[in-house]
Amino acid sequence: MNDTALQPKPKWPVVIAIISFLYVTFRCLLFRPSLNSTLISIVLGYAIIASMFCGAFGLAYRRSWGRKVLVLGSWLAISQGAHSLITVISFIGGIPPIFTMLGMLTLMIALCGWPVFLLFWFRRHRLTDYISTLDLKNNYMNGIRVKGKTKLDKYPDDPKVWALDFEFYDLFKIIEPFVSHFYWAIDSDICWKPITSMDQKEQDIFLNYLDTFKRVKGFLCVKPGVFDKVSKYVVSDYAYIYGFLTWESCLNFVEKEVKSRKEFCTRVITQTQIYMSCTDGMYWDVYSKELSLLNLIKKSFKHTEPCILK
Repeated sequence: MNDTALQPKPKWPVVIAIISFLYVTFRCLLFRPSLNSTLISIVLGYAIIASMFCGAFGLAYRRSWGRKVLVLGSWLAISQGAHSLITVISFIGGIPPIFTMLGMLTLMIALCGWPVFLLFWFRRHRLTDYISTLDLKNNYMNGIRVKGKTKLDKYPDDPKVWALDFEFYDLFKIIEPFVSHFYWAIDSDICWKPITSMDQKEQDIFLNYLDTFKRVKGFLCVKPGVFDKVSKYVVSDYAYIYGFLTWESCLNFVEKEVKSRKEFCTRVITQTQIYMSCTDGMYWDVYSKELSLLNLIKKSFKHTEPCILK
């Protein structure tokens, strides 16, 4: 995943991690230090097992450091295999018999085949950190302030205030494919277009979907597959929209009242995956733990600027 074009979360990190765990298990079964083993070979053997295990663990959670540690472990495994091969040939004093050579090559492929594959694979596949709420050490969330899609018109009576030339749906449809599995909480009943501005068919559709929302202490909560249907009815006035990975985290967030701005920011930073807000129709602020999502929005709108929630 690159920094300028968001892609849906890839599935290959989990597959690579599972196979790497199996590879580590295989190496553990074969690794039997003896009295004749040198200290270097013992340390190297443990280093390979530890790095491959830790790298697989990090990759399973889609951390970029997992990829780096696996690359390190792969180079160590290949170096150990090459050193062992050279040592055996030197000890024999020449080219070994064909069956001995086949046995050595089979063992080399078993021990070094997967590390070689990983090196080639990681040269073509990059991994961007997907930061979870469990390891967000810095108490802030990056965001982007969206002011205009193509132009920036300001009110003549107040040059500091501008009129948006886009609807919320223009913003949401850009990120919709990548947040379609999110659970949503909307902290406003006035963020919707007036019913009177809709025809009868639109009213029926909107009200039917709205009935599926769960009301919790002033919030409207909804499971995946519904908010994207009503996002076109959101107006750029007063709207505060929160996205979560699970229904439980969504309900836990809305059920607890906050008493200060600092507490609010801390809860948003640690519990949500995305937070979108609009105040008085001036601009939309989008905060996300996925930086490439913000870059995608920046690429799609002409007038934006970075912002931080802290």
